[in-house]
Amino acid sequence: MLLTEEDKKIIGEEERLLESTLQSLCRQLPQVQAAKISANEAARELTRQVVNEWNHEERQPLVSDEAVAHRILDIRKNNDKALYELIQEPYFGRVCTKEEDGSEVSFLIGKKSNIEAGIVDWRNAPIASLYFNYKQEEEFYEVINQRERAGLIKLRRSYRVENGQLAQIDTPEGMFRKNEAGWEKLDVEDEIAAHRSRDIRSKEKRLPNILSLITK
Repeated sequence: MLLTEEDKKIIGEEERLLESTLQSLCRQLPQVQAAKISANEAARELTRQVVNEWNHEERQPLVSDEAVAHRILDIRKNNDKALYELIQEPYFGRVCTKEEDGSEVSFLIGKKSNIEAGIVDWRNAPIASLYFNYKQEEEFYEVINQRERAGLIKLRRSYRVENGQLAQIDTPEGMFRKNEAGWEKLDVEDEIAAHRSRDIRSKEKRLPNILSLITK
């Protein structure tokens, strides 16, 4: 289906959003990597001191410090891994709200959070309920972090991002998919099939996540 000027505007807006989000994530890489290197050096130095210290009284504080240092190193490694994963697939949804007090709030929904890039974790952020419980142009009311929130869902969109590339955009105005020839707007039958396929994949992916939360 041929793209209208409005369709092209939507696609251009979303491509710019992804680009700015990826730039924000990539800017964080040097700092995260430096923190991991520093934590690794600190942990290795404390391990060396523990190995070389034979006095029991002197050794005990070092053992405790070593455990803390290795825990910090694990956290730094996880941060590094999470950032690389986000660069590949930063988000799958976006919500913009018009709050009751007149303010506007916009956030992205992903599998991991990154505050600097405006991404919240769908499993851990209460505000993510606005994405799952409401449609675009619906009024909402939720209690989020012990605070009443009410307003209008101005915008709600879903995405498929693969290897840092925008592959699909799902909006109330239609579904857009990128192929080798460029962007296309799906017709009604293809859109229904795409929604059905996405729902199946979503259930398959969410079940392990839900089970992991239950069994923690």
